[in-house]
Amino acid sequence: SSSFSRRASSAVKSTSSFNGIYTFALSVTTSTASGISKLSATSPLLPDASAAFALHRPEEAIRMTELLVKHSRIPVTVKTRILSRENPEQTISFLKRLEATGISALTLHGRIAKEFYSGEPAREIISAVREALQIPLIANGGIMCKADYRIMRKESGCSRVMLARGAMGNPWLFEELTNPEFRPPTVEELAEEIRL
Repeated sequence: SSSFSRRASSAVKSTSSFNGIYTFALSVTTSTASGISKLSATSPLLPDASAAFALHRPEEAIRMTELLVKHSRIPVTVKTRILSRENPEQTISFLKRLEATGISALTLHGRIAKEFYSGEPAREIISAVREALQIPLIANGGIMCKADYRIMRKESGCSRVMLARGAMGNPWLFEELTNPEFRPPTVEELAEEIRL
């Protein structure tokens, strides 16, 4: 195996008692692929590796995921992006291979790499992937408010979604989605929240 794979294997073995869930982030950017961005949302195991890895080097990504599943004592999940807006089979083929590594769940962002965060997420691609996989699929991308959440749930068919930038700009979004009596914070409450 490559030195990169050996480093990942060693890192997972040394931290496999971590009480949580590893999320293996296979997010893709337009930069040259050289590694993976993180293996845990709270404790990156390979902090010097870039994000553009999985879809440019799928064979190595599959092998890395196999190593993580093999050596981790806790569930491993993967987060990645769709490969194409036009052809769901490209995304499905790759994600079925990831599923076969033994991961517990998969989060799919509905935009291709070069789009970053622009445009509507391809919820129909997420839906096609959901129908093809046996493991839980978590829909991600463009959920900035309750209306976006409802649209994503309806059009992707996913019972789970992941919030990202929407919650960074509006941390009350979690309460908005779970509390039927939610009311937006007042100007005074916002000022108090951000007061130094």
